Amino acid sequence: MFLSTLVLILVAISFLGAFLRTTPLTLLGAIVTALATWFVVLTLVAAAAYLWAAGLRKRAWTTVVALIALFALSEAAVIEINLSRTARKNGVAVSALQSFELPDFATTNGVTTVPYRTFDGVPLNLTIRRPKVVTGGQPSPILIYVHGGGWVSGRAEGRHADLDWFAGKGWLVFAVDYSLSTKERHLWDVTQAQVGCAMAWVGAHAAEFGGNLSHLYMLGESAGGNLVINVSYMANADRLMSSCGGSVPHVSAVVSLYPVIDPADFYRNPDPIMGPSARSMASQYTGGSPEQYPERYRTISSASYLTPGAPPTMLIVGENDTLVPPEPTYAFAQQAKSEGVAVELVRVPYMNHAFDVIPHTLGNQLSRNGSAGFMQRH
Repeated sequence: MFLSTLVLILVAISFLGAFLRTTPLTLLGAIVTALATWFVVLTLVAAAAYLWAAGLRKRAWTTVVALIALFALSEAAVIEINLSRTARKNGVAVSALQSFELPDFATTNGVTTVPYRTFDGVPLNLTIRRPKVVTGGQPSPILIYVHGGGWVSGRAEGRHADLDWFAGKGWLVFAVDYSLSTKERHLWDVTQAQVGCAMAWVGAHAAEFGGNLSHLYMLGESAGGNLVINVSYMANADRLMSSCGGSVPHVSAVVSLYPVIDPADFYRNPDPIMGPSARSMASQYTGGSPEQYPERYRTISSASYLTPGAPPTMLIVGENDTLVPPEPTYAFAQQAKSEGVAVELVRVPYMNHAFDVIPHTLGNQLSRNGSAGFMQRH
């Protein structure tokens, strides 16, 4: 009975964190909102276990426990309903039942890995997934994925389940590894050109894999979201340098998930828990603070590359993001629209950073289906 009551209290408090941004509870809220349907089941199981053990022998406590369970379930209902509304508003199909599918975190088979260049003697790789569905013998649309990790961590295969999903929908998928910054190695002036090199490699070799360069799209999250916006905007303005030469192809559309639009704002993140991590990532990438290196921060700021010729852009952000505050993304969306860029902004209520990394959850479905739908429309 004690364990059941404790579980119910913790779940109710954790759900409350989803409604209270920039508090210690917010991180607990990030976990339960990302897995809301599973925590609904946990709440019901804990309540049933308590009732089975206590019955009506402890009526007062049974009433209290029932109220706690109802409170947790009502919080979950508000979150789930608003997530579903957000999906419908943006024309995205999601299913609560699908969120109960177990994620596949196993190593993926059938992935080709090729080096597109070396840096400091270390090969930089592209992982390639051929489309699992090809219709009519036509060339496949191409998706280039750039991972996040604050420019200091992460890998191309970090979201292999999502990349498999896109390949299963008929996409030719390329995932890019790039050199990571450290406390001793600041690659703010290297990384974008490396991604440009990867894009040039795709441009030169996509036809060998059955890809259609006239339908080339980019997807990235967090720091990768910053990179895909910057490089695709520069590519379409014929300003993107490739660190290995070659011709960089234009991009048909780009999807950026909770991106670091303004790295200076990212560095100044006031959150007491996540702020130090943000400052560490930004300073490792650039070598210091925005006050020390204002030009470096301008060079990696997405607003620096806005032009009317930028590709259509979808921005998907969690409104409770405590690592990458979403306000600069909202402002960027407005600025881009004012300059003639076709922008769709999807604000996901209650969600924190990386809310979609667990496959099949409602947040993951929203990102996957929303991204695919947007790219197909363009």
